[in-house]
Amino acid sequence: MFLIEFYRLPHKKILTIKITFVCLTFLFISSLINIYSQDDAGINWYYATGNLPFPNRFGHTSVVYNNKMWVIGGTSAIYTCMNDVWYSSNGVTWNQITASASFPGRSGHTSIVYNNKIWIIGGYSSNNTRLNDVWYSSDGIDWNQATASAGFLGRSVHTSVVYNDKMWIIGGYSSNNTRLNDVWYSSDGITWTQATASADFPARSSHTSVIYNDKMWIIGGYSSNNTHLNDVWYSSDGITWTQATASGDFPARSNHTSVVYNDKIWIIGGLSGNYVYINDVWYSTDGINWIQATDSADFTARRFHTSVIYNDRMWVIGGGSSNGFENDVWYSNDGTIWTQAKSLAAFPARCSHSSVVYNNKMWVIGGITFSDSAGRIFMNDVWYSSDGVTWTKVTDSVAFTARFGHTSVVYDNKMWVIGGLAGSGIFMNDVWYSSDGVTWLQATDCAAFPARYHHTSVVYNNKMWVIAGKVSSVGYKNDVWCSSDGVTWTQSNDSAAFPARHGHTSLVYDNKMWVIGGLLYSGDFIYMNDIWYTSDGVTWIQAIASASFPTRDGHKCIVYNNKMWVIGGYYWINGNIYKNDVWYSTDGIIWTLATASAAFSARSGHTSVVYKEKMWIIGGYTFSDSAGDIFLNDVWYSPAFTNVDELTFKLYE
Repeated sequence: MFLIEFYRLPHKKILTIKITFVCLTFLFISSLINIYSQDDAGINWYYATGNLPFPNRFGHTSVVYNNKMWVIGGTSAIYTCMNDVWYSSNGVTWNQITASASFPGRSGHTSIVYNNKIWIIGGYSSNNTRLNDVWYSSDGIDWNQATASAGFLGRSVHTSVVYNDKMWIIGGYSSNNTRLNDVWYSSDGITWTQATASADFPARSSHTSVIYNDKMWIIGGYSSNNTHLNDVWYSSDGITWTQATASGDFPARSNHTSVVYNDKIWIIGGLSGNYVYINDVWYSTDGINWIQATDSADFTARRFHTSVIYNDRMWVIGGGSSNGFENDVWYSNDGTIWTQAKSLAAFPARCSHSSVVYNNKMWVIGGITFSDSAGRIFMNDVWYSSDGVTWTKVTDSVAFTARFGHTSVVYDNKMWVIGGLAGSGIFMNDVWYSSDGVTWLQATDCAAFPARYHHTSVVYNNKMWVIAGKVSSVGYKNDVWCSSDGVTWTQSNDSAAFPARHGHTSLVYDNKMWVIGGLLYSGDFIYMNDIWYTSDGVTWIQAIASASFPTRDGHKCIVYNNKMWVIGGYYWINGNIYKNDVWYSTDGIIWTLATASAAFSARSGHTSVVYKEKMWIIGGYTFSDSAGDIFLNDVWYSPAFTNVDELTFKLYE
């Protein structure tokens, strides 16, 4: 907001100007919100979040209930049927209400909201059984079985709707391995009545159904003769079905979704007739004539996703794509353009850099990157930002040698850089400081502690501390050093109680210094998830030998909201495993999973700081078989955006 003050003007005029600009700004943002919600539906799509805390999945269901979106069950990335339940009030932050509901895990089921309850009907279970049980819940936690075996055949990939104050199920793939065109209804979920054993439309599965213009509609699907369909049918009683079109304008498909939005029927994505994943979007006002909103939305082409209408938007959640299983969330006011909210910073991609908060700015210092032409590139540049979006370069090359795996702290109103690994594999134990990020002064070119990198540093009891690290190609330390001036370093412990390590993290919490996880090589790589603390740097106490989170190195830890947080990292189990999970603890013993898969890409060698009441992660490194080494320069923060924040961020960016 623009709050302009003219101090030479009368006080009332100042107030008038303030109010005027506040109002104008409010009207400006309000007008933008209105523009984005105009009837250009099927055009603009927005990325709400990716890599959600719930496992990747397809064949799940979604409903809107109690002013929240819900995700229920589905098939996981390891092809197990799940019975977890999640909800969100904004599409960004998702909460698990139960990890294992009382109903058996399943996929290809249906969910509807009826009589102020969420209902689950049928589906496919992990023991290769197609189900005909019916369950309901009023809170998503406690689930009651209406019937273990309804009158209809067990089935999956059918559809369900609520119409004329009854629940309906239509078609699907049966326990007899046949596709169906029967229609059933119930007013209580226990007693089911067959409206027709064989409707006018051909038997099918993986179709969609909606309620529109006071009729039930079915659209497309997969037929008994193994062809994809693009026909459209409707009925006002479930018995007599009328064909709106034998061949809609949209390509034949299955595993798509359909919703009713802005007085139109919409079709989103699916699997096409030639078994290609698609991400087109179509709409119709009569079921006969179909208009393409977009032939390729910004979300990945997919099938077995879910779609709901929530907060006056269309939403797409998860699904299966050519990349595997998705757990991203997208929304649209218009259906065509889907925009991912992300920020690539001005500084070069890097990892094993350092970051601090100093003079009300976030700083990025040094690190390593890679190019095909130059190979490994060691850096000694310095950047800062006051918002995480706009980054300013202080200098390309400061006085200290380019390096990575160093540490930085803020102490005595200065930024400090300690140790690291320089070019040609030179281990460093020099110490530098700066009060502006431009001019760096050397406190010592050779501190008393052995040269090292991937150590940790903290400020505690008015001293800077250096803890453990790698001191040679095969040497690891568990020593502890401290200094009150950066010149003279005193050894507190030559061999602390915790095992030698590097790539660990350290922080100060509850008036103690903590060491968390890391890596040791002793004939084999040993990744750790132990937690240690000390109040003096000499005596170290083990809080827990093996924390709840997986072993790792290259992670980051910060203190936020009176908790310790562990973010991302790396470990090896028959291959590279980079993490984007987030954990927290109030005592170092009990660790709670905040998210198994955060929106940012899995990584190690990133940095994390707390700034402006948010947690931030900056850059890092990951690897893929297809792309090889990937150095990052993205910036993320949490808590997540509110809707207005998202709009403001996009405008500012």
